Amino acid sequence: MVKQEYIDQLVGVQGYIVVALHFGEGKKSGDKELVIEIERVEDRCRCRCGREFDTYYDKSLRMVRDLPYGPYKRSWLCFMQARVDCPECGVVTEQLSFRDPWATHTKRLAAEVALSCREVRSIKAIAEQYSLNWKTVKEIDKKALIQELPSPADTPARLLAVDEFSIKKRQCSRWRK
Repeated sequence: MVKQEYIDQLVGVQGYIVVALHFGEGKKSGDKELVIEIERVEDRCRCRCGREFDTYYDKSLRMVRDLPYGPYKRSWLCFMQARVDCPECGVVTEQLSFRDPWATHTKRLAAEVALSCREVRSIKAIAEQYSLNWKTVKEIDKKALIQELPSPADTPARLLAVDEFSIKKRQCSRWRK
C-alpha cells in the first residue's frame, strides 16, 4: 500500500492532507474519473482582507476540477470551505491558496490550460484534452492574457491602422452614399 505522505505530496495542496480517493467512470463519457477528498491540517481560516480566524461562520462542501492524474482524465478536489464573520468585510467565503474565488477549477489547472493556449492549437482541442467546456478554456486564457500583457494605455502605440478596408465590397455600410 502507498504511504499517506506520498499521496499528499502527489496531490500537493498546501495545508491539506488527502483523506480518501474515489475512482470511477463518467456516466456519459466513460472516461476514468478521480475524486480526491482533502482535509485541512490547521483550523485557521483566512478572509480575503488578510485576517485569520480560529472560528468560522459555517462550512459547505465544494468540488473543483483539478489536473488530470495518469489515466484519470477528470479529477476533482473535494473539501469543506468555510465562511468567516470578518468585522471589516462581514460574512464572506474564506480565501484559499489553491483556488480563485468563484472558480470551478484549481489555479494549477488554470495555469496548465493557459500554457496550452500558448501553443498553436485551437481552443476546442485544448478543451477536449482537459475535458473542459470551450467557454471555460476561453475565460482561463483571457484572464492569463490580462495578467501577462500590459494594458493598451501602458504601451507606446499611438496610432491604430486598419488594413484591407474596402467600401466597394460593402464591408462597411456606414460609408456608402
